[in-house]
Amino acid sequence: MKGLLRKDFYMAVRYCRSILLILVVFLGVSLVNDNNLFFNVYPCLLCSMIPISLISYDERSRWDRYSMTMPYTRSQLVGCKYVLGLMVNAAAVVVSLLTAVLRTVLITHEAITAGEILSLGAAMLSVSLAAPSLCLPWIFKLGAEKGRIAFYGVIVVIFG
Repeated sequence: MKGLLRKDFYMAVRYCRSILLILVVFLGVSLVNDNNLFFNVYPCLLCSMIPISLISYDERSRWDRYSMTMPYTRSQLVGCKYVLGLMVNAAAVVVSLLTAVLRTVLITHEAITAGEILSLGAAMLSVSLAAPSLCLPWIFKLGAEKGRIAFYGVIVVIFG
């Protein structure tokens, strides 16, 4: 499992550099923006899509077929994507939460309680875990392209 996580980490560093740039821009904007929570939550949502993008890259390079010849079980391959998603989401939530707290304390000079920090962190974590929990099962079942279409169908049904 450690080897699979390392492979996914190297792929994320190589292919998801634009996401890192977008994260830095949004977190910078959230520091100077007064009360718009969108700039703090969007990086969490964006990071939740990294495992989905990596699955697309795996399918494009035919890693999904090649990995079946290696001593990995299907559950290890699936579990690796979920663990990677949890690690990336946790890092995004921590950085976004620190940015929100810094903005509140240093720029607006307001007091913030531990309850507010915990509720904001819980909201960010739930937003960041919503996309992978709805999308990854469909992607593992149908493949990356058809899984995304099924994910959009689920979103339309939920919000329709």
